[in-house]
Amino acid sequence: MNKIFSVAVLVWIFSACTGHKNQTEELNKASNIINETIKAHGMDKLENGKLSFIFRNGHYTMENNSGIFRYERLISKNDSVYQDIITNDGFVRKFQGDTLKLTSTEEAKYKNGLNAVIYFASLPKSLSDAAVKADYLGDMNLKGNDYYKIRVTFNENGGGKDYDDVFVYWVNKDTDLVDYLAYEYHTDGGGMRFREAFNKREVNGVVVQDYKNYKPLVDGIMVQDMDELFLNGDIELVSEIKSEEPEVILY
Repeated sequence: MNKIFSVAVLVWIFSACTGHKNQTEELNKASNIINETIKAHGMDKLENGKLSFIFRNGHYTMENNSGIFRYERLISKNDSVYQDIITNDGFVRKFQGDTLKLTSTEEAKYKNGLNAVIYFASLPKSLSDAAVKADYLGDMNLKGNDYYKIRVTFNENGGGKDYDDVFVYWVNKDTDLVDYLAYEYHTDGGGMRFREAFNKREVNGVVVQDYKNYKPLVDGIMVQDMDELFLNGDIELVSEIKSEEPEVILY
């Protein structure tokens, strides 16, 4: 009995160690893939630099300088100009240069709107954030190209207001660029989206790309399975996300 018990314990310990090793290897692989795609996009250069672009009715700027950051949105309405600014010190909204007093609901609305546009425009830069938890889901083929498939979730501590959102990225094995991404969100009733990158161009060493934005036509799926819907045509194009007139200045 003692020998049988000892063997069982050894098998359990070996299985536990093997499982832990495999999990560690997958975490390391996901981290390595993310590091390579950030470099391929040139987003590591923006640790000390500025990206500006026009999106819909606003002019956006993302600036970083050795840990000091500034996100800005300028919106012109007739002869009036609204300015939203996020820095290390917080958020302010200005009208014609004067700081406005906002309710907590108004501040959250404008701040989150600016944050969201900057987040998507600067992908995959944000995947290096400390709150990111990345899992390697395996390899797959989309439209004749081979991809790494990475699932990203966030720690509640440092993950922001939408820390429970889930993202999936398809990283091209040949270029290390993100060609597709999907995400599950919970604001405004929640939902899922799948984005296909197009109009890739390099601006001063930084890759800027636009996206075709799709929604699923079926319910009850997991966000990591959105690629299957894309291949089967079970998604609908709802918009195009374009970063127009991009400019990059490196410090």
